[in-house]
Amino acid sequence: YQFQGQPVIYGLTDGIDYDGTDGTIWHSEDISSAISHFNATGLLLGSLTLFDENGNPEGYISGVEMGANNTIFAGNSPIDDVRRCNKTTGAFVSRFDAGQVRCEGMECDAINFAPLTALWVKDAYNNTVTAFLIDAGTCVCAVLPCEFPYQEIDDGDLQPCNYPTFHAN
Repeated sequence: YQFQGQPVIYGLTDGIDYDGTDGTIWHSEDISSAISHFNATGLLLGSLTLFDENGNPEGYISGVEMGANNTIFAGNSPIDDVRRCNKTTGAFVSRFDAGQVRCEGMECDAINFAPLTALWVKDAYNNTVTAFLIDAGTCVCAVLPCEFPYQEIDDGDLQPCNYPTFHAN
């Protein structure tokens, strides 16, 4: 997807993820207080404010990743944790401590640590990518890209962390 999105405050993209449930894109600016939601042509559909476990608006959001069951993962930079919230209401679901990682780019992974599920988190400053073990069924994992002689088969299902199906050409 390529589109001219809306102007951003800091001019930096900390997180962007495709939502396969509806074909939209979620985008977070550098340390923003909301996550923008776009259609595939770049039309701003709205924004989502996330809330902490006490019901207070979350600030300093960085990376984003789609979660399963209508949730979204978001990095919280000054606290160095990853929050999981409802992607419709922003209500808090859970969180985990990421240690000293300023959470930016994120990706779910059910392949490398199978049968466990991990969330890869890229640190903003030290070029480190760390895998964190997460609860089974909380991520919707990306389908692996394939190279010849294999062809990826997308069955269109978005079950939490399904393994891709490959067929020889």
